[in-house]
Amino acid sequence: MKQWIILYFLFFISLNSAFGQKNGLPTGPIDPAKTYQIELMDGSEFIGTILSLDSALLQIKTSSIPKIQIYVGTIKNMKVIEKKMEFKGATAIPNPHPTRYFFAPSAYNLAKGEKYYQNSDLLLHSVNVGVTDHFSIGAGLEFISTFATIGKDWSPIFFFTPKVGFQVAENLNVGAGVLYVYMGPLSSLGSNTTSFNMEYGLLTYGNKENNVTLGVSTTLQGGKFLFDGAPITVNGMFRMGRKTTFITENWILPKVGSLYSYGVRFFGSKMSVDVGFLNNKEIVKAIFIGIPYLDFVVKF
Repeated sequence: MKQWIILYFLFFISLNSAFGQKNGLPTGPIDPAKTYQIELMDGSEFIGTILSLDSALLQIKTSSIPKIQIYVGTIKNMKVIEKKMEFKGATAIPNPHPTRYFFAPSAYNLAKGEKYYQNSDLLLHSVNVGVTDHFSIGAGLEFISTFATIGKDWSPIFFFTPKVGFQVAENLNVGAGVLYVYMGPLSSLGSNTTSFNMEYGLLTYGNKENNVTLGVSTTLQGGKFLFDGAPITVNGMFRMGRKTTFITENWILPKVGSLYSYGVRFFGSKMSVDVGFLNNKEIVKAIFIGIPYLDFVVKF
C-alpha cells in the first residue's frame, strides 16, 4: 500500500512543478470591447474592460469604479469573460468549474496550466490539470480503501482520468476521455477484480454558464469496445445568480436502472461548494429528497 500512496503524491507534486508557472498577461491582442477577469499576485480580483495597457501599467473600468490603475508586474492572471452577466447591477463571477458537473465531465477542457483539487463527500480526493488547452489529466483516490486494512490482499482504490476537448462550432463542444480505476485483488471479499476502465464521448451544447451535455460510454475488454450495459449521462448547468449555478447530473444504466441528481453550486473565483441530492425510484421511497451529496473544489 505504501508504494501506491508515495506514487500518488509524487504524481501530484510533479504536476504542480510542471504547471506551477504564473500565467500573467495573455499572449494575444487585448480587446477593449471585451470584459476581463484580472487576478493579482496578492489574490485581489477585478472584473472590467480595458481602458489602456502598456509595458508598465494597466488601466481598467469596472461596473462601480470608472478607472483603476494596476502595475503589470502585479498581475498573476488575466482572461476574457466569454459572456458578461450582471445580477442586481453587479458583474457576475464566471463559473470557475465549467469542465465538470458534480462528478461527470462536460466537453469543456481546462486551460493549459489550470489546476484544481476536488473532495467529494470527504471520501474521493482528486486533482485535475490542464496539460494543454485541449488535453487534461486527473488522478484520485478513495480515502477509506487507502488507509483502512480489510484482509491481507486489500489495496487502495485509485483512478486516472485523461480527457480531450475541442470547440467545433459556436456553442458546440466535443470531448472524449477514459476513466481507469485500479481496485486491487479483493480476494478476501471473494473477488479477483483488479481494475475497471470506461471510455466515453461527450457533446456539450451551450456556453460555460448554461449548457447541457450528453455522454455515451463503453468499456474495452479483450481488445473490443462493448456498449452493452454502459452508462449514458445527461447533465446540465444553469446560472442562477452572481455566485450560484443550478446543476443536474443524471446516469442511465441500461442493466441496473437510473440515478439522477440536482443541486446548487456556490462559488467564488477560486473555490466552489456543490450541495446536491442523489435519487432514483428506490431511494425516493425511503428519502423523498434523495441522498445528500457535498463536494468542494479549490483552484490553485
